[in-house]
Amino acid sequence: MKYLPSVDYPEDLKRIPVSELPKLCGEIREFIIDNVSKTGGHFAPSLGVVELTVALHYVFEMPKDKIIWDVGHQAYVHKILTGRKNRFGELRKYKGLYGYLKPSESNYDIVHAGHSSTSISIAQGIYEANKINGTEENIVVVIGDGAMTAGMSYEALNNVGFYRSRLIIILNDNGMSISPNIGSITKLFNKLIMSRTTYSLKSRISRGENLFSALINRLLEAIKSFFLPRSPFFDDLGIKYIGPVDGHDVVTLVNTLSKLKVSPERPILLHVITKKGKGYKFAEEDPVKYHSVPPFDPKVGVQAKKSDKITYTDVFSKKIVELGEKYKNLVCITPAMREGSGLSEFAKRFPERFFDVAIAEQHGCTFSLGLSIGNVIPVYAIYSTFLQRAYDQVIHDVAIADKRVIFAIDRAGVVGDDGETHQGIFDISFLKQIPNFIIMAPSTSGDLERMLEMAIGFTKPTAIRYPKDTASDDEILNGNTRIEFGKARLIYEGDECFIISVGSMLKYSIEARKELEKVGISTGVVDLTFVKPLDFEMIDYISSKAKVIVSVEDGIRMGGVGESIGNYLLTKGFKGRFFNIGVPDSFPGLGTRDELFRDFGMDAEGIVKKVIELMRT
Repeated sequence: MKYLPSVDYPEDLKRIPVSELPKLCGEIREFIIDNVSKTGGHFAPSLGVVELTVALHYVFEMPKDKIIWDVGHQAYVHKILTGRKNRFGELRKYKGLYGYLKPSESNYDIVHAGHSSTSISIAQGIYEANKINGTEENIVVVIGDGAMTAGMSYEALNNVGFYRSRLIIILNDNGMSISPNIGSITKLFNKLIMSRTTYSLKSRISRGENLFSALINRLLEAIKSFFLPRSPFFDDLGIKYIGPVDGHDVVTLVNTLSKLKVSPERPILLHVITKKGKGYKFAEEDPVKYHSVPPFDPKVGVQAKKSDKITYTDVFSKKIVELGEKYKNLVCITPAMREGSGLSEFAKRFPERFFDVAIAEQHGCTFSLGLSIGNVIPVYAIYSTFLQRAYDQVIHDVAIADKRVIFAIDRAGVVGDDGETHQGIFDISFLKQIPNFIIMAPSTSGDLERMLEMAIGFTKPTAIRYPKDTASDDEILNGNTRIEFGKARLIYEGDECFIISVGSMLKYSIEARKELEKVGISTGVVDLTFVKPLDFEMIDYISSKAKVIVSVEDGIRMGGVGESIGNYLLTKGFKGRFFNIGVPDSFPGLGTRDELFRDFGMDAEGIVKKVIELMRT
């Protein structure tokens, strides 16, 4: 490599002649392929923005000027150019380099980014604050066309245009979010892209002699006016539309951004066309598969590995197809998470009963209510961390209506690798307080299947929460596989201590019981099964026998089910000791589930330690 070894910060980048930047971009792609193939991580998105990121750091004065990245999937190039190149070996590892933006990592990361469509709002807030404080800086937003399917983006654009906030908004258009984008907004962007012939002609003209630059610019505008409709959508909002431009021509990008930097016309939206996975054949051919990858051999690409381990998502994926065959009025809805939520096969088998609403979690929730009113069975498959974005719709629309909507909540609880933004630790706390809701937590693969079947028979809003993890087998249930509405299961009897387990924490609770029995503490295990309604009869039974009760849940302790159990025991005058084990009042960082459980005392060893402590006091 000629240039990248000597580039650690943007000021190093600026020493390279513009004409040599394509070589640097090639080296950066080589670096990403080499490093991410070893660690795993978000791969195709960053490959698609190499030239754009280099151009941004070349033209603007970071960190005085601000780049606000949307989502952060595409931030690896930004990290490479801002002092973190040598840390890529610890990418997404325990206490290592974050895959998303992290202001505590670098002052070049203006704000954390994990959920989509927040960037324009943040950027406008920073701009208006600067205006009040009398400071000036360039504020640049980089937002993908996938994020532009979410309503929050348009709420922000409406305000940016009205207040004439002097932002430069770069629309990184690759036709994808994780899956290919859908909906009318995508069609609008497609209309704004020139035909291949015109686009090629524009590129050739752009490389003409500087002597005729004024003529060329006029000619380009004429070509654009002839072949393209104007962009009344952005123009009418008060935002000047420019583009589209080739997002992989770094020299043109530098020239374009340099002009925008000094342009008095703001706000501006620059439409940039990129290819997700650019520069790596396998990722270009299958950008969905290469959006986020495990470690792989760059020569052969990501290979499917046979594994005996079945995840809860795998179980859901198979069962929902079976239910789709059985119930002809069952439909599935997801907010741009077809693959992640395990709905690819359902979508293939029943395309007329599958709805990808794009990155519109709120709409998906209320749309599900409408489907229920129309007498079909809606299953809204959504990650726990994304369900947070539809909290008002969960309460105001679904819960008050008291209609059957089945929320299949994937990635519930502690989520490894992604850090704070993708933790699913809040769903128990924010759902259990809502009237009319039923909440179930499967402990095994069989439980998830049985709960899905059961939920179809309910007439109320129902949540089934399960983690991003290998599913336990029914054998850990000690023969007690039956699920009764609102009833917990007594897995093991005990005399001195009882562990009340929630969902996937059962395997840790059983391991803890074995260790406690070895040291002479008679320990029972209860599988809660239903978070709501709670089985108070079971709690009464174990509190009549036990000196110590601990609850173990894969979620935030504050407001969790353990808090409800503790309050009930207090009102009943329980004479023993109780403690609820769960995630403390903090956001879990990087690490595997097991590593984070160990930190929080939620694994078997942590449970044993807490029980012994309570027994001795």
